[in-house]
Amino acid sequence: MEFMWYEIYPDIPVSNILWFLWIAIAVIKLVIYINRISQMRSIVKKISENSEKTSVRELLHDPTLEDYPVYISELIDSPKIIGYKRNIYLPKVKISNNQLDNIINHEIQHIRHFDFFKKQLLELLIIIYWWFPPVYLLRKQYHIYSELRADGFAVKDTSEYEHLKYAQTLIEVQMVLCNEKKDSFNRYSTMFIADGVQTLKWRIESLNSRSFIKRSNILILFFIAIIPFFTNCVIFEPKFSAPTGEYIDEEQWLDSYLLKIDEEEYYLVSENAMILVSDINDPILKGIPIKESVK
Repeated sequence: MEFMWYEIYPDIPVSNILWFLWIAIAVIKLVIYINRISQMRSIVKKISENSEKTSVRELLHDPTLEDYPVYISELIDSPKIIGYKRNIYLPKVKISNNQLDNIINHEIQHIRHFDFFKKQLLELLIIIYWWFPPVYLLRKQYHIYSELRADGFAVKDTSEYEHLKYAQTLIEVQMVLCNEKKDSFNRYSTMFIADGVQTLKWRIESLNSRSFIKRSNILILFFIAIIPFFTNCVIFEPKFSAPTGEYIDEEQWLDSYLLKIDEEEYYLVSENAMILVSDINDPILKGIPIKESVK
């Protein structure tokens, strides 16, 4: 703790510099984030204006489905949801009806579970705690989790054969889109397929093993939930021995002064006490007036 109070410059301890860096970099990151959101909205608007517009029901010829606007454009690199609007964007490529059905179902799961908004909460968390490396890992892991969850709900209550067909769609769509140029708004969108080989492998393995159906043990979740409450109930503090000899209380401290005997000998003087000062440079003595002794 002494390091945090070390003054690099007069009246500027290390702690103040660290606080300034934390806030300054967070503000810069927030400005960049807002600028990126603004750019994204501008680009999405242009894409929407120059796209073939349809809807889920019209595209899949099923009036019983949840209906969302669908935009088909050559400017889109992968099926995705961009921004907070419930619009589905599809690349203008040739795919089968079965592939299209799986893609649309996957994107609907992202809409249902508000994945865009959850991603933005993570981005804001990273802006605040930019200095804490685990938050970047959390962002990566949440992206993988959201895709696995969307896959799971997309094939929920379907046969094993449909699971395999869905996994086949992942591979086929990846092959079709592998040469497409990727945009730079992945953090502000949710998509059917735009990941590396490893993530694709995990998704296919999850479909084959049906591991997305498994739920965490309720007791484990309960203990994880109550741990923060228990940790806040226990506070560890250093043990201090009771003061012995002369000491100065808070009221006396306000009226005290330092008595200089010579260059190396100082006393802290109050109304009822006179205490030898072992270190005149101690920060706690800062601001206390100094009086010269009369010889």
